[in-house]
Amino acid sequence: MSTVKARSELAATELKKTPPDSRVETVGRLLFGDQDWQTKFQQVGDRYAMFADLEGPVGADQGYTDSPQWKHLKTLDTNWRNVVIYCSPDLEETRDSSGKLTKIHDNARSEDIDVGDILWDVKQETIVGKEYSTLAETKIDQKVGGEPAGERKKIAETITFHPLYLKEVEKKNYLLFTDDLLKKVAHPNLWRTVKSFCKKRLRKADDCTSMDALMGLEGTLHHEFFHLGLFGNWLDRPDQLEAYYWKWNTIHKLDNNPENYALLALAIQVIVEKNHSVDKNGKITAPRTGL
Repeated sequence: MSTVKARSELAATELKKTPPDSRVETVGRLLFGDQDWQTKFQQVGDRYAMFADLEGPVGADQGYTDSPQWKHLKTLDTNWRNVVIYCSPDLEETRDSSGKLTKIHDNARSEDIDVGDILWDVKQETIVGKEYSTLAETKIDQKVGGEPAGERKKIAETITFHPLYLKEVEKKNYLLFTDDLLKKVAHPNLWRTVKSFCKKRLRKADDCTSMDALMGLEGTLHHEFFHLGLFGNWLDRPDQLEAYYWKWNTIHKLDNNPENYALLALAIQVIVEKNHSVDKNGKITAPRTGL
């Protein structure tokens, strides 16, 4: 989360510069288009700046959602503006005398869900330890007049990570942005390494670029925040097949796709903080040293 906030702060600062760094301008226009790009940069920068207002983790020393702080928040009509990040689904099953499943309750969101719900699939995949296709799932309520209806205003929105995904992060540490990983994906002779990292991140190797290989856990979390009500309430666009990857985002140039925002913030970090270059094909090149 600290990386997400730092990336957002850097992106907001760079996009709101007049004029912006030429390298930032290039990747920004690649992802968000040339039309009225100066105004668009200011708007996108404003959205990144919203991360500075995030406070937390709330109740870290007293059990998080069981803490007095969260119990108080749950009494307020503004609690829907908050978010709880779960490391696994918090589901409760009800079965009849024959053992047949009759109800699944999402304790985190205080609502019943169907067997076909993604969180149910995540729980089943975790139990059997099978391969998984979802990294994280964001849950929100439909907004009426900009806010959820009635008592749903008191329910915080949630981001739930797949436990098997987090297990891989902890075990292998290859899903985090590090200077070592940046060095590997930027190396001109290590394209196979990029493909390998992409496969580990459940990304199609054929569409994958160096930028996609760097997305990792931080990029996934950044993406999920733009599904939340306050940050956009956006779906993955234009569809699930082409909402991801540097390649598709430079083609569609949508300003309401969560992946686009996660990619741009990452690109700005790579360019400004790490002094690498990013080209239109998502290739990352390290700075030249010496003669």
